[in-house]
Amino acid sequence: MTDLALSEQPIAETSPRYNAVLTRRVDQHETLAFFWVAYTDEAVHF
Repeated sequence: MTDLALSEQPIAETSPRYNAVLTRRVDQHETLAFFWVAYTDEAVHF
């Protein structure tokens, strides 16, 4: 079994860098979930 790498850094609830909102979440179990997001600004070009 793989140990989870957990970060002690807090996650900001708001940030000028965020350009999307969570619209749906489906948890499969405690370590796997699917997330749907919708852009609120211009999409990020990867």
